[in-house]
Amino acid sequence: MPITMDPIQECSDLHIVVERTLRRLRISGKLKGFRFLRYALTVTVKDPYRTDLITKVLYPEIAAEFSDKDTRVERAIRTAICACWDSYGRDELNKMAGYTLEKRPTNLEFIDLVAAYIRYILDR
Repeated sequence: MPITMDPIQECSDLHIVVERTLRRLRISGKLKGFRFLRYALTVTVKDPYRTDLITKVLYPEIAAEFSDKDTRVERAIRTAICACWDSYGRDELNKMAGYTLEKRPTNLEFIDLVAAYIRYILDR
């Protein structure tokens, strides 16, 4: 039986890797936060310092991109993270972190952790 690569590892296109990673975390594409996280992760993978001012820079940037309010962006992302945490996505998130997370990560922690994982995958 041939060894098959993880589909995330086979793909080098950032947008596809980000989307597959979110789906692997059991975050539904139906959630508004899915689109916001996809955008946040894409820009954060390219520039890790984007999370330094998440409420002052990143949320307003996402809100402008999607014609929404930054407070709604923050809430939708938190809802998507809760969906991941409350489903089997928690196990995948623990694997990505490399240790067991004791509590649900904040928006910043989640974006930082998943972006670091995606950078690791793309650099392999």
